[in-house]
Amino acid sequence: MGVPRHHQPHGLGALPRLIPGDVVVLLLQEKAYARDLDELRAKLGLDRPLHVQYIEWLGRVLGGDLGESLWTRRPVAEELRRRLPVTLEPAFLAAGFAVLIAVPVGVLSAVQQDTLRDYAARSAAILGLSVPSFWLATLIIVLPAIWGGWRPMTGFVEFGESRLGHLVQFLLPALVLGVASGAALMRLVRGMLLEVLRQGYVRTAWAKGLREAVVVLKHSLKNAVIPVVTVLGIQLTTIILGGTVVIETIFGLPGVSRFLFDAINQRDYPVIQGVNLVIVSLIVLVNLAVDAIVPSSIPASGTSERLTVSGRLWYAARLVRGLAWFARKKPLGALGGVIVLGMLVLAIFAAWIAPYSYDETVRGARMTPPSGAHWLGTDNLSRDLWGRLVYGRECR
Repeated sequence: MGVPRHHQPHGLGALPRLIPGDVVVLLLQEKAYARDLDELRAKLGLDRPLHVQYIEWLGRVLGGDLGESLWTRRPVAEELRRRLPVTLEPAFLAAGFAVLIAVPVGVLSAVQQDTLRDYAARSAAILGLSVPSFWLATLIIVLPAIWGGWRPMTGFVEFGESRLGHLVQFLLPALVLGVASGAALMRLVRGMLLEVLRQGYVRTAWAKGLREAVVVLKHSLKNAVIPVVTVLGIQLTTIILGGTVVIETIFGLPGVSRFLFDAINQRDYPVIQGVNLVIVSLIVLVNLAVDAIVPSSIPASGTSERLTVSGRLWYAARLVRGLAWFARKKPLGALGGVIVLGMLVLAIFAAWIAPYSYDETVRGARMTPPSGAHWLGTDNLSRDLWGRLVYGRECR
């Protein structure tokens, strides 16, 4: 059995190396990749200084290569492409559940301040913040099975097998993740709406005799939800980063968080590095999107009229204006977002972007100039240069 080639010189972060245990010992015991520890360590490239490994790993990442798993020999980018939707779907569904819980309850609690309904809503929010998600998920699975003989479906249902079943399997995990987020957002919606309701223009609207629904929903709520958008973006990254680890394990979902958890147990360093890069990239992109959306949602001073175009076009125009504003105010941040997005796209879609792999030879195409078939030409070994650039492999 040979050692996987493409990840041999991959860099390792400092924190994964501090985990007790040695991946070389585990691989030698279970896979028998080499005759002794020193030989296997040399084949994996783990005998070189840490900074050399890390710099070389960064160079490969810039070319879109996240390496291969030490255990399964499958490319990390391929695994992420298969598992990332499994993590993102319940995360976005959880954000949707949080909004559906927070906005109506928060508005009701603010409008009926210091009433029985307000106290009940605030108590429920505190309870939602206090209950751990893993405990709630365990109760949802165990109690219906004990009392009614019902339990959630086990096993993962692919989208191609059953669209409805694919969606239904994410509802309970998303609801569990959305409870705590919805409780925090509800308290924020209530507090911000109470502050806005005390503003002078709102008192003027009341004095004009406008209906309560118009004053609250049209004139007050749109200003109160601006901080909510920011907090929702932060909570979404928190759900993706840590909230789904235990939930995916409890509900048996083959997502990125569970993939990372197994990689940490197996000391699979290329997987740990690749997953962390993708998660951090997602966090950066979400924060950039929030920074772009929030300025565009602030009403312009001196006017309360909105654009008369259709809703979707209006929001699209505001989003474009927000992105343009962010690019002007923070050009380095915008450039970083573009670079991170480009790296992520190359890493995930390298197999489709490049028609030839990094070491594939094309018969009769030695040292050809750039053309439609070979965008950057070929080298002296008849290998496509565009494919080698996208995959980010070293010449051998």
